[in-house]
This record gives sequence, structure tokens and C-alpha cells, in this order.
Amino acid sequence: MATVAEAEGLSEMAVTGIGQYLRDAGFISKHGRGRAAAQMTSLDAANLLIGVNASDLAKNAVAAVSAYGDLKIAFPERNEIQHWAIARVFEKEVTLQEAIGILVEAFTPQQDGTTAFARDAGADQCTIEIGFGKPTASAYVSLAEEGPPSPANPFRWLQYQKTKAFGHYWDGSHLWPSSLGRKDLTIIDGRTLAAVGSVLAK
Repeated sequence: MATVAEAEGLSEMAVTGIGQYLRDAGFISKHGRGRAAAQMTSLDAANLLIGVNASDLAKNAVAAVSAYGDLKIAFPERNEIQHWAIARVFEKEVTLQEAIGILVEAFTPQQDGTTAFARDAGADQCTIEIGFGKPTASAYVSLAEEGPPSPANPFRWLQYQKTKAFGHYWDGSHLWPSSLGRKDLTIIDGRTLAAVGSVLAK
């Protein structure tokens, strides 16, 4: 919990509260007391990330995981990474919960300290984003290849990005109980996934 709070700049108390709601609802595995209680699976981590980033209040985290976790890619999308460890993230039958779990595993260091994502993406060559939209339950996962700024780009400090894979998760039947006059998008990236992966590796 502390790792997610630190990675996303949130209050540890808020993240712990969300985690408790999810644990009580069965979305996070219940382990023993002490050090065993800190153990999480990749799907536990996925549910925590959904609960933290897709809910407006801690008490709504369970509803958020229920609504967002089962989302699947709505339309055929770009996928140029068929042989990567995270390629399944962009397959239409994979749920958002499963997709985030796959990403967490890909960012979990192996015994030699490397990750599957770094092996496939190369050092600092690709970035990954997960976006959570509200009030309609929707999300996206985007993998982009980064390059140096174009000489023609007046914003010279901006890196060029080429999308290599993209999945838009959406189901119009899920409406988040919030004012339709306001739309929010919360984005997390590889830094959060790496932080969570480092905890799972311990």
C-alpha cells in the first residue's frame, strides 16, 4: 500500500483504506498477520491499482473494481508487439484486470534483476500508460516508442512518440455514479508498475 501511495503521490492512509475495502470484498487475497499480510499477487495488485485510480472515494473502490476490472477492448486496435511478454494485454478477450496483472508481472524483476518489459522494450526506448476514465467506466493501455524531438517540432524538449500498441477498454452499460457534467482521466505509467513489481519480487 505504501509503495502505491508513494509512486502516485497519494496519502498512505487513503490507499490503505481502499485496500481494506477491496480485501473485505475478496478483491485482494487475505494472508496471515505480520510479513505474510503484505504478500500480493499480480491480480491483487491490479485490483488495488484499479481501486485507487478509478474510484472517487475509498468506499466506492469495490464498485470501481467490479465495473472496470471486467472491461475488454471495445474495438480492434494497433498491436505491433505480438512476440512481447505483454502482447496479450492488447488481445480482445483479455479483461482490464488481467491486462494490468500482465503488466505488473512484466515489470517484476527476475532473479538477475531484469524485467520482461525491459528485455522486450530495450532500455528507455518505450513508455507505457494506463488511463482510467470517469464517469463512464473506460480505460486505455498505450505503449509508445520514444525518439528524439523532431527538428521541425517547435517544442524541442518534447520527445517524438510512435504508438506501437493501444487498447481502449469500454462498455457503455457501466456508468460511474458521478455528475455527467465532469469527466476525469487518471493516468499511471511504468514508474508505478515498476514500483509495484519491485514489491512483488521480494
